[in-house]
Amino acid sequence: MEYRVEYLLIVEKGHTRSVDSLRKLLEADDEIHLTEEQLHWQGQVFAYQLSQGTVQNQQQGTYFYLTLVCEAEAIMEHFIKALKRVRGQLSLLGTQVFTLWDDVSRYYSAQAYHQIHYLENLMRKLLTKFMLINVGLEWNKSHAPEEVGRSIKQQNRDINYFNNVDFIKLSDFLFSENYPAQRQEVLEKLQHTAATELRPDELKALLPQSNWSKYFAQLMECDGPYLERRWRKLYDLRNAIAHNKQFSKNDAQEVARLSGEVGHYLEEALSQLDEIMVTEAEKATVLEEVASGKNRKVGSFIRRYRRLEHQLQALYRQHRTDPPPALPALIQTLAQQQVLKEDLAEQLMEVTQLHQQFIHSESVNLPIQDWRDYARGLEDYLDQIQQLLHYDETSHTGSIQSADVLTLYQTLKQQLLALPEVGIRYNKHYISFLYQRHLVDLRLQQNAIKVWLNANWGQLADAQGLARNVSAVGHLGNGDYEMRLTHADQLEPLLDLVQQVYNLQQNTAAS
Repeated sequence: MEYRVEYLLIVEKGHTRSVDSLRKLLEADDEIHLTEEQLHWQGQVFAYQLSQGTVQNQQQGTYFYLTLVCEAEAIMEHFIKALKRVRGQLSLLGTQVFTLWDDVSRYYSAQAYHQIHYLENLMRKLLTKFMLINVGLEWNKSHAPEEVGRSIKQQNRDINYFNNVDFIKLSDFLFSENYPAQRQEVLEKLQHTAATELRPDELKALLPQSNWSKYFAQLMECDGPYLERRWRKLYDLRNAIAHNKQFSKNDAQEVARLSGEVGHYLEEALSQLDEIMVTEAEKATVLEEVASGKNRKVGSFIRRYRRLEHQLQALYRQHRTDPPPALPALIQTLAQQQVLKEDLAEQLMEVTQLHQQFIHSESVNLPIQDWRDYARGLEDYLDQIQQLLHYDETSHTGSIQSADVLTLYQTLKQQLLALPEVGIRYNKHYISFLYQRHLVDLRLQQNAIKVWLNANWGQLADAQGLARNVSAVGHLGNGDYEMRLTHADQLEPLLDLVQQVYNLQQNTAAS
């Protein structure tokens, strides 16, 4: 079998305008010798052809067409080295060399592609088997929107979902790190208890996790980022093959190395699938992730639904002391207590039932437009529930364990409210003391009180340097002055700064 490489050169100016002059340029390399049809290099002989012509619509423009041929695989490496020397000489022309045909890249691409093909199918096998065995037999049939299922039939695509997913998207399912569904619940719990009282698994829920770290990493000594980096490198090499990029022996060796490492762990994961336990709650999360990947509109619905669930749980906690039940029972209870209006409760139940059908493998054949409408409707429900949520002092003090911090807060609160016409408002993240507008905002923490003074940086005389400039830093409260209050000795200088803000607002109102 012969291996051919073809080059095209466009010479716009210079003395190299004939075949003879180009041959002389190549032979300026002492190791290259040319006869009429052969190129000799370090004892190896390669066939070549060299022709020239005139570039149309270009005055005095010349092109050269050079073909080199290796007639045996055994001398391929010598051929590659000879090509490098030839290109080195051609570069002296100061013009670009266009590669029109490259059997060397094809040779090494062929070696590498069967390894990538095997690895890609190994990943598809792992994902499909994981979903069928650990999540449920009907997951693929029941969690595709109507248009998705119809398009698969129309295009005669594989009914196996993962066989229709791009190479890089396969790794996203395993390695992409998303915050666990229970993260918001843990954050809500943190508002009512000390972090030290949370269980280790609850603290872990605050960290993003991938499906690999949740289900596979515990069975083998290999973390997700290690595999993901190698998969992405393989993706780049795969694209080089698919798009006819230059592909070298080193690239083929890299594919072999990466395929061996990744394939080892994927095969090991396949062998241990029976040991993976996916809870019913986790099955819902996995199905939601797959469905979100199938269509952006479905993903939008699922994300809003999760936010709706968290808001309803927060609303439930404001009116009940028992733990929030599942969403259908939660909605019914809030409706019975007239926290939710009857029509809103009915609408929420309809959305909840749709979500339950979707998750629990019942047939849901909604067109994409309906998923979009449901997602938009959820945004409206979220706004309505947000208006029902209220915050009081216990929302901020209830989780604080330090008696010193609570005493410090009560003392500061009394002195602030002693200022004429100053009121108080409890927000979700901080407590506001108001005069003409926000005067000072407080956020209670376990060991301190964070204070924001509502003035532009430079307007206050801070003799003790208590505050820091947060004008260019993201922060919760209003104003450019932020300080951390930890003991009673800081109260007097803080109140002096508050008085300055009070006077500024008073003067502004007077003018």
